[in-house]
Amino acid sequence: MLASVLKKLTEKFRPSPKPLATSEDATKAFQMLFESHGLPCKLIDGWVRADCLKAQARVSLTQHPNNFIANLELEIQTRAGQQIFEMFVGIGPTVHDAIGDSIKNCCLGSFHVLYAAVTGLPCSHCDIREWEIGGIRRKVHIGSLLSRGIAPSDLLSQQWCEFLFDLLRNSELPGGLHWIRFFHGALPGGVMREDEAMLDNFAWPKAMEELASFPWSQSEQYRSQRLFIMLEDANVPGRTIG
Repeated sequence: MLASVLKKLTEKFRPSPKPLATSEDATKAFQMLFESHGLPCKLIDGWVRADCLKAQARVSLTQHPNNFIANLELEIQTRAGQQIFEMFVGIGPTVHDAIGDSIKNCCLGSFHVLYAAVTGLPCSHCDIREWEIGGIRRKVHIGSLLSRGIAPSDLLSQQWCEFLFDLLRNSELPGGLHWIRFFHGALPGGVMREDEAMLDNFAWPKAMEELASFPWSQSEQYRSQRLFIMLEDANVPGRTIG
């Protein structure tokens, strides 16, 4: 199913003589994604609205000599009032390609985690586990590892993920819904290394200190790794979509 949805998105954002793609176009694409995964929703006043959430995509574009860069921000507001922000970059030779690439990256990295954790509906593209964190049994929604540039070895990527999982299991996060983004980026020869941990839309300094200690090998070309995770209390009753 995911492959067919991504194909439809590619067709929607392929180069054409139509006007440049807009934030509204991207929001409609996310409406299609929610609906294709079984969530009834409508587009009202620029927002995708369902019983359990409302969502809106916003796009800003930068033109470079050989390509366009699309910065995509997806905002999801939950029924309980939380505001979740996820941001992605897309690159392509045209505006449509760049926006399509940013949405594709969101689909591969975060969308299914957001969908499963916020709606309570099953999603086969999301890995769900149960861990005890801070003395509370949690349901942990884990997205796919998203890589750009030259990916490190499978073993190193797996070790990094296990490092992140241990970091979470040893944290003292309070109960309730949490969303976490981990990122590592590096330029060749150790010129630049960036380690980022975001917790509930804000920088998570303690986790960033631990991330900086992970023994990455130097890369011959640019590389980045990104992982998105959501936590909720495991004893939350099942949710139904009205």
